[in-house]
Amino acid sequence: MDTFAAIGRYAVAILAGTLPRRHWVAFEDRLPVTAMAVPSALLPMGLALGIGLPAFLAYGRDLAAANVDAALDLAQRSPEMTGAAPVAFSVLAFFLFALTTGRGLLCTYLTFAGLHRVLCAAVSEPRGDPLLTAADRLADGRLRRAREARAEAGWAAEAGPEVPDRLMPGTSVGMPEADLVVVASRPKPGWERGVVVITAQGWFRIGTPVDRRLGLRRRALYPLAEVKDIEVLRRHVTYDLPPRMPWGQI
Repeated sequence: MDTFAAIGRYAVAILAGTLPRRHWVAFEDRLPVTAMAVPSALLPMGLALGIGLPAFLAYGRDLAAANVDAALDLAQRSPEMTGAAPVAFSVLAFFLFALTTGRGLLCTYLTFAGLHRVLCAAVSEPRGDPLLTAADRLADGRLRRAREARAEAGWAAEAGPEVPDRLMPGTSVGMPEADLVVVASRPKPGWERGVVVITAQGWFRIGTPVDRRLGLRRRALYPLAEVKDIEVLRRHVTYDLPPRMPWGQI
């Protein structure tokens, strides 16, 4: 029973390996999905052989029969053209099958998709089926944009009309570790922890942004600490500091 259970686990892992790689983490605790990346990549190539070989042989027989009929018809109508009769069966039949028939196109995709996955696994970058991965990225992108749109709408409802940024001392908003705090009515893209803000007054590093309600309005607070030592910039934004405002005008 243990042997059958192990075989079942490996079989399911091979099937799970066709899913986009970002979904593998859901199975890794129970199944060796990553370890079975190469067998999983070989699976579509085996399917292509199993589906394509009998289909190609049947296609070849039909094509040969059609070519023979065409050759006989041509010979009857124009005996002098007998030497120019079409070839009954040639290597072109393979390409015609692979590129112009439904099963041929399916087998072509399975072959190249499997080869692509084998090469990726060989360089320690195993991946799932390319078509499923592309569809997953498209769907995830749409879902992410929809979530962002809902979040922006919810923020706008709580923050009210968009207003210019405010600048406050850190002690004024309960952030004594910050030299300055930028108070924004909307989240600022690219303003994340560790990003350096380059201004005419100096360089400042962003601390942990805070989502807070000030009065009746929702606000995004970005604590800034002055950067006093020269360092290599990895992530930075440029910004014009607004004038400092009294607490009551936030």
